[in-house]
Amino acid sequence: MTPTTPGRTPRAASALVGGDDFVVGDLVDVPGNMYGTVRFIGPVQGKKGTFAGVELHSDFAPRGKNSGDVDGTATDFELAMRSIKAKMLVLPGQTDLYFPPEDSEYEVKCMSPGIGTCVAFPSIWGHWAGGPGQSTEDVKWLDAKLRVFFGD
Repeated sequence: MTPTTPGRTPRAASALVGGDDFVVGDLVDVPGNMYGTVRFIGPVQGKKGTFAGVELHSDFAPRGKNSGDVDGTATDFELAMRSIKAKMLVLPGQTDLYFPPEDSEYEVKCMSPGIGTCVAFPSIWGHWAGGPGQSTEDVKWLDAKLRVFFGD
């Protein structure tokens, strides 16, 4: 069974070329009976057209490079993080085993000073912290953090 993003019909990654309305975060089929998550949609330096970067599901990761490199040119993660201009509130789940808070702390550390703030979400729900709204404690905590962030 191919996973889908809620409210979306599964489509082949090759449909991106046709201009379908894929967004970052969508789960897509990938040639070779694989699937993955769209992590980037946009231009690639030195190439014509719009490209999609797909992170293969962990079951298939050994079959792809999953590095972001294009034609042997390495990308620069730290430069990408320093390029962010919008203020960011990064709230990793304290018990998230997929994306541990240490990863998010490093991401914020790579941002320009004053851009990112990282606060670990104190939830027992791990990767599901803050959603889909079933934990009233999580919702209250998140609402309080967002009110401060947005100055409400």
